[in-house]
Amino acid sequence: MEHYLTLASNYVNLAVVHPGYLSPYGTQVPQKAYFTNLASLQEICDFAADFGILVAVENMPDMPKIFGKYPDEMLEMLESIGSHNVGFTFDVGHANTVGLIDDFLELFNEKKSLMCISMTTWVKKDEHLPLGKGIIDWKQVMEKLSDYKGIFVTEMSSVEEGIESLEFLRNL
Repeated sequence: MEHYLTLASNYVNLAVVHPGYLSPYGTQVPQKAYFTNLASLQEICDFAADFGILVAVENMPDMPKIFGKYPDEMLEMLESIGSHNVGFTFDVGHANTVGLIDDFLELFNEKKSLMCISMTTWVKKDEHLPLGKGIIDWKQVMEKLSDYKGIFVTEMSSVEEGIESLEFLRNL
């Protein structure tokens, strides 16, 4: 990770990272694995700080053995890291897989200055459909984010789908 942060340091001020997961050994010692995850994220933040890069930890989808699926877990993780350059990437599609979009929005409402919004659409899996094609109520999500002034990212399969998603947002 240090290599890639170094390469990108002249071009970016934000790096999105995924938290860890439980390896076969980690499933036997989940608390130790969780603390190792925190230590790794702290190391990334410390290294990135030298380049002025914010490290935004992304919430994860409903998958087994992965950290960061739930709002309280993400908040605890970010507070435990406690670095001045740690932030949060809110992936709406990921939050939808655990049925907690509103919970994430409520919990992180005060931390929007350190938030990046990743806009994916899920139906049954991580399909990255254009916005409006899945089951997420984007009008409601965007209303709750109306005062957010940070970065929005669409994760689509093509430039055309990205344009379609932007048009969808403009027409809400």
